[in-house]
Amino acid sequence: TMTANEDLTIGQTVGVSNFVTGDKIARAARSNQEINMGITDASTLRYPNLMCPIGGDKFAFLSMQNSDDGLYVTVGDVDTDTLTTTLGTAVAITNDIFNDVYAYCICKLDTDKFIVLYREDASTTIIKYRIGTVSGTTITLGAAATFTTGASQVDSIASTYLSTDKAVMFYGCATPTDSKVITFTTTGTATNVVGATAAVGTTLDNNITHISIKKTDTDTFILASASGYAQVGTC
Repeated sequence: TMTANEDLTIGQTVGVSNFVTGDKIARAARSNQEINMGITDASTLRYPNLMCPIGGDKFAFLSMQNSDDGLYVTVGDVDTDTLTTTLGTAVAITNDIFNDVYAYCICKLDTDKFIVLYREDASTTIIKYRIGTVSGTTITLGAAATFTTGASQVDSIASTYLSTDKAVMFYGCATPTDSKVITFTTTGTATNVVGATAAVGTTLDNNITHISIKKTDTDTFILASASGYAQVGTC
């Protein structure tokens, strides 16, 4: 609540203005917008590995549609003046997805470029990928291909951007000691996996379900579990 001719301190939040000496100082229009993402399982929004920033004021997110057991990706474009978002058309990644929000993720690769990693349901151990490029809110996907294969059933996947066309991913397995970390690079819509897989510590490989992986610096990252354990990696 403001009163006319009230002194302000830098950093204070200013509300709707008053007429002061005949001049009206108008506040910029702002709005909060509810976005209908078309997600039939709304609980998927609780998980950090299903959304990533890409170019400028854009983001990409995954949604799993129970109606056709399909995994979809959508791009949102944010107008920072009005605080509203325009969503593009959802594009199908696959119709053969393990029905668990831990078993797929999305990761930025470059401005207007991302990768989706997901466990193929028919195999339980094969991790597939598709790379997408974005123009406006329109997505063009590369062909699906095998990224890697776990030694036992893959139950969780997470990935984080490191630098242009370079990222690191984690996958957790039903047999905890089979859980691994892999650094990879991409060219166009193909991946070129670099280096060997690396095992994670015993504490983390026993807490694989709620895993987050985040860049901390150039070629360094941190793995963290909801149970309160973390491990730093370099590549």
